[in-house]
Amino acid sequence: MFLIIEEEIFEYKNNINEINNIILKINKKVEEGDNYFSHLIVDGKEVYENHDSYLLENINGISEIRVICKSVSELTNDILLSTEKYINSAVPEIKLLAEEFYNTPTDLTWKKYDQLLEGLQWITHMIVSVDRLKHNIRNWNEYLQIVSSVDEELNHISDALEHKDYVLIADIIQYEIMDMLEKLKVRISMTIDSVGIRENLL
Repeated sequence: MFLIIEEEIFEYKNNINEINNIILKINKKVEEGDNYFSHLIVDGKEVYENHDSYLLENINGISEIRVICKSVSELTNDILLSTEKYINSAVPEIKLLAEEFYNTPTDLTWKKYDQLLEGLQWITHMIVSVDRLKHNIRNWNEYLQIVSSVDEELNHISDALEHKDYVLIADIIQYEIMDMLEKLKVRISMTIDSVGIRENLL
């Protein structure tokens, strides 16, 4: 199988013992370059996470591993687009979740609540990822303040859970979490529209 990084091509055997060597080679080449690692394309399939696990599961049939690296602006734009897309799809579900807590929460309600926590953690991870890049986003502190406020409200929800105060949980979700996500969405949209790129505009 072939590993392609920028214009360089390296050949490896389809053997699980080669996976570590492949990862080390990718890390070394990325560190030597000016761009940041984005994802892998393995035989045409985009792989954004758990790269070593994916390679391990499919090692016998892999023909080509292409490493995709991007500039700070490209990677930042991709992350913000993904976060904006998530918020747009999550907001209607979060509104319904708050309504369910105002009533009697069911097993499905708690499943949705867990999904909300996972989503908010993912957003935090995305913002932290951008924060580590040498970006030039204006008013970036506002992003960090919103994420910090979300974490604070999650602590308040934890307190409400201990007292089984479902109305308070609903209030926090509807009036605090929702408001913060809307503010974050506005800032992300403004950043993308001012210095980023939207695929549907190309």
